[in-house]
Amino acid sequence: MVRYFIALALLCAPVSASAQDTEQPPPQDYLLEALLMLQYNHYRSDDADWDVLRAEAAEVFYAGGRNIPAAHAAIRHVIEGLGERHSYLATPDMVAADRVYSPGQNSSESVESADEAGPTEPAPQPVPIWRAVNGGIGYVALPALNMNRGGNELAARYTAALTDGLIQLDEDASCGWIVDLRGNEGGNMWPMLAGLDPLLGEAPFGFFIERGRDLPWARTADGIATVQEADMAIAAAFTLRNADKPLAVVLSGRTSSSGEMVALALIGRDGVRTFGQPSGGYSTANSTYPLADGAMLVITVANAADRTGQVADGPLIPDSEHSYGQANFAARDWLLEECIGPG
Repeated sequence: MVRYFIALALLCAPVSASAQDTEQPPPQDYLLEALLMLQYNHYRSDDADWDVLRAEAAEVFYAGGRNIPAAHAAIRHVIEGLGERHSYLATPDMVAADRVYSPGQNSSESVESADEAGPTEPAPQPVPIWRAVNGGIGYVALPALNMNRGGNELAARYTAALTDGLIQLDEDASCGWIVDLRGNEGGNMWPMLAGLDPLLGEAPFGFFIERGRDLPWARTADGIATVQEADMAIAAAFTLRNADKPLAVVLSGRTSSSGEMVALALIGRDGVRTFGQPSGGYSTANSTYPLADGAMLVITVANAADRTGQVADGPLIPDSEHSYGQANFAARDWLLEECIGPG
């Protein structure tokens, strides 16, 4: 407790004018605000020893020069102390670089890597691809969806491409579906789920596990979202004749964040089996909080569970493990066996 009061005294002590940016709050106020954001919003906050974390933050802050970069270092130290990998601090330079950084990594990795990558030309965002597989299988591959690089227009285009693909594949999917998430490293999960809507089955499709409450994922009048209570009367946004056919979900170590959420939304539905490699282990939900200097504090606010209530604590382990290159073939073989049946 003595250490706690020392920490408060250090963080609340005056900072010289040379250590302050006149267009920003004093660095110690900046740090205190960020620590309060973490304490009140992080999903593991109740298990943390905030007396110790504040004291350690104060030590890092003062050792680093009591300026904004020192505050950034202290914030990162506290995030590390919370013991999970999905929260992170993006400096203003990282935020700017992420808007032009090439796609292909989940949100936390791409922002941090961009700090050293330097500016590049904006890269086009991929949309889902689809094709019919011989034998009566519809195949769709869902890439990451970074909203920083296209906003609502990109989200709408992503959902429309996935919806159109499923509708066109429906006649060819008499034996089932493959949903390939091997390259899906995160982004916004809701356009992904909207495009897969009929394949999800009955709501709820999964849950966010926040501090003290479980929030289901379900259909609403405006699409699929987090709700207080699932309304079973709301039908899928479009229909597929073969929506209830068996479905294979393909994972890899690159499948992270929202890619894992999509997998969770399918797991537990009748006739679903997973293939590939354990996922990245980022199956938690983040919220973004802007800081005064233009930095973004991305805080993990909830864990996730599948529709059966099984909480995802770490990587998703596939039902049938295969190499990256062989997973799709194994998924196809399983679907054909299910289609042919015994004998």
